[in-house]
Amino acid sequence: TITVKSGDASWTEIAIPKDSLTSIAKDSKADLLLKTNRTQVRFAHDALTALTTGQTGDTITISINEKAALTDAQKSAEPVIGKTGKLFTVSAKAGDKFLTDLGGAKAGVSLPLSDALKGKDILLVSIDENGICTVLPHSVETVNNESYLTFETDRLGTFAAVEKADAEKEISAQKQARAKALLQDVKLQVKTTKTSKKSVKAQVSVKNNKTAIKELKAMGYTVKYRFYRSTKKASGYRDLKTKRVSTFTNTKGVKGTRYYYKARVFVYDGKTLVAKSTLKQCSYGTRIWKK
Repeated sequence: TITVKSGDASWTEIAIPKDSLTSIAKDSKADLLLKTNRTQVRFAHDALTALTTGQTGDTITISINEKAALTDAQKSAEPVIGKTGKLFTVSAKAGDKFLTDLGGAKAGVSLPLSDALKGKDILLVSIDENGICTVLPHSVETVNNESYLTFETDRLGTFAAVEKADAEKEISAQKQARAKALLQDVKLQVKTTKTSKKSVKAQVSVKNNKTAIKELKAMGYTVKYRFYRSTKKASGYRDLKTKRVSTFTNTKGVKGTRYYYKARVFVYDGKTLVAKSTLKQCSYGTRIWKK
């Protein structure tokens, strides 16, 4: 039995037996379309597997809320939304657990565009748990003189339709502030190993916030690693190479010399440097040159 609850025209909750979704995912190639008088969500067939696999409980609950509110952790998104932005959520729950990641599969969403945004040049943004906004492709369609916002996403959660003119600078500033905050707190470590040709391979990793680099890349930034070497622990570091990967092989040195290696992270928006770590944030790796 599918149970539908609706507080008013702007909020709908649909409870579906998990076994039913599992059966659709396993025994058919069908998508799942949930449609109300105002909104619709179409889950691609592959998304049903992501919604049901490994989940406890008997029910998957899908909800669409056009009068959603930001959490305290998302308050940094308020300047992006502005006075005319329309905030809404598309969510799924198994018991008390929110399901956000559709495993690369897509959900197609359609809902009415607010009067304040009709005829405006708009952006559609997803808002993550930290309030960071990411622009998503969208379209606006007219049906029976009503404008509908339509888009696809592989992650459920909080979204907003906002005026482009007001939001673009806010989104850019917000992302840059987040990138700087991430790198300000990051602690790096370089480990060294000897290669088969007796060169030194240096590899840098994040010691504390393991998801920092992933988050920076998810925001659309380019992450580069700059490697340094010195014959002293605390000074004299000179840069060797800048790479997009976290490893570097040093092929030249003086036999019997102990070298110390460090690295920094540089974050770029295109060709523009947005944020960078310092050498002090990196623990050195060391090795005696054997060649």
